[in-house]
Amino acid sequence: MTLYLSKYHNENPEQTTEKIAEFDFDYNTANRCYEAEFDGIEIPGQKPMLIHISCTDPQAYLSVVVFEGKTDVFTFVAALKNYAHATLRFPSGYRLDVHIEREKLQKA
Repeated sequence: MTLYLSKYHNENPEQTTEKIAEFDFDYNTANRCYEAEFDGIEIPGQKPMLIHISCTDPQAYLSVVVFEGKTDVFTFVAALKNYAHATLRFPSGYRLDVHIEREKLQKA
C-alpha cells in the first residue's frame, strides 16, 4: 500500500499543487494491519499536522485520522477496495489531498 499526500490552493491547483509525501505502509504483524504516519504537514494558516493511517488485513478496513496539534480535525473510516481518496478543505483556501492505493492484500 502506498500513501500519497499533496496540497494545493483551490483557486489555481495547476500552479500550486505541491507533493508532501509518498511512501509505502509498514505491516504490523502483531496487529495484523498496515500502518503509516507522517508528521509535519504544513498548510498555510494552520498548525502543523500529523496524519495516521491504518488498514486491517485481510478485511481491508481503512482508518485515516488527521491531527492538528493534539486535536483530531478529520477522521475517515471506510472499506478499502483498490484505492481511497479524500480532500480536506481549509479556511485559507488550501486543500490537503490524501490518496491511498493498494496492491491486492488478499491471498490469490
